[in-house]
Amino acid sequence: MIQSVRFSTSVRNSRTGFSLLEVMLATALLAASAMVLSSLLGLGAKFGSRAEQLTEAISQAQSLMDEFVALPPRDAEPNEEVSGELAGPPPRGYRIRVTPVSLGGGANRSGSIASVDGAAADENRAGLVRVTVEILATPVAASGEGTTPLCRISRLVRQRRLTSPRFDSTGAAMTDSDSMSGALP
Repeated sequence: MIQSVRFSTSVRNSRTGFSLLEVMLATALLAASAMVLSSLLGLGAKFGSRAEQLTEAISQAQSLMDEFVALPPRDAEPNEEVSGELAGPPPRGYRIRVTPVSLGGGANRSGSIASVDGAAADENRAGLVRVTVEILATPVAASGEGTTPLCRISRLVRQRRLTSPRFDSTGAAMTDSDSMSGALP
C-alpha cells in the first residue's frame, strides 16, 4: 500500500536568520568592545613601562645608599646634600641628603625620631643621621629644587661608634686623652 504524503501548501511567515538591524547592532557592539580593549592594552603598556622605570630607580637608589653608607664616616655639615648624575639611558639625577637626628621621648625613651637643627646637632651623641637618596627623572642641572623624584629611600645610619665610658680606679670617668696617656688622676 502506498501512502500518500500530504504537503502543506500554505506559506509560513517564519523566516530563519538575522535581520539587518540585528547584524548592525552586533557589529557596533563588537567594534565598541574592540576599542575599549585596545585602550586597555595601551594603558597596561604605559603602566608596565612606569613600573619598570620605578623598579630601575629603586635599584639605583639602593645601590647609591649602600655605597654612601659603606664610605668611612667623615665630619659632615648638618643637613649636607650631595647631588650628581647617573650615567646610562636615560640619564637621571640623584640627591643624597644627610640630616642629623635625635631620639626623642625624654625619660621614657619612646623612640620617636626627630630631625635636629645645627645647634642641636652637637648634642647628637648617638651619631645618628638620616640618609635620604632621591632619584630624579632628569639630570640635576636640568631639574629644579621643586622636582618630584621618581623614588626616595631613607635609612638611619650611625656615623660614629658609641663607646662605653671608662672609669679609673677611683670611679671617675676617664677621657680619651687620659686613657691614651695612661695618666690617672
